[in-house]
Amino acid sequence: MAKKAKRYKKNTHKIIFIIVAIILCIGIFIVVNYFRGKSIENKNEVEPQPENAVVQESNLTTNEEQAEENITQVGGYAVIGKIKVPKIGLEDVILEKTTDDSLNLGLTKFWGPEMNEIGNFSITGHNYKIDRSELFSKLDNLIVGDTFSLEDQKGRTVTYKVYKKYTVDPKDTTPIDQNKDGKREVTLITCTKGAKKRIIIKAREV
Repeated sequence: MAKKAKRYKKNTHKIIFIIVAIILCIGIFIVVNYFRGKSIENKNEVEPQPENAVVQESNLTTNEEQAEENITQVGGYAVIGKIKVPKIGLEDVILEKTTDDSLNLGLTKFWGPEMNEIGNFSITGHNYKIDRSELFSKLDNLIVGDTFSLEDQKGRTVTYKVYKKYTVDPKDTTPIDQNKDGKREVTLITCTKGAKKRIIIKAREV
């Protein structure tokens, strides 16, 4: 009986030891997985945006606008100034000369003196939009009395008021004739739909 009791006691100790070992293993497993889960959660958390994120985005937009404003050439053609026509929402640069290539890139100087100088400065452009500009697609919406401004490379900005609007044949060059009245004048030129005529907008310094 003593041997049976001793053997029973020994087996009981083994069972208790095994149960404790199993409980410890389960506990370690739970703890390890808990901290592993927390680590994954931390990695997946979205990093909070800095307080000045909006300001940085605003500065980026401003820099892009400045880059556009400070553009000096388009497609190898020098920029000689800018035109702003509020009524039709046009604000674009003017390229140094008119060629088939430059006309496909933007508005161009067609004839006349330097921009904002005495004489008849003429600008031409296609009557349709391109990727970077609307060109003179809305020029026909201007009427007598409307105004626009030209800013040259010397930093001068001059406002001009439309005093005449009409159409001519493509071969008629009288709209670009130089005036002799000692005033600043601008002539805007584009095609009518179908390119059968030329729309002429004449304006003088205000």
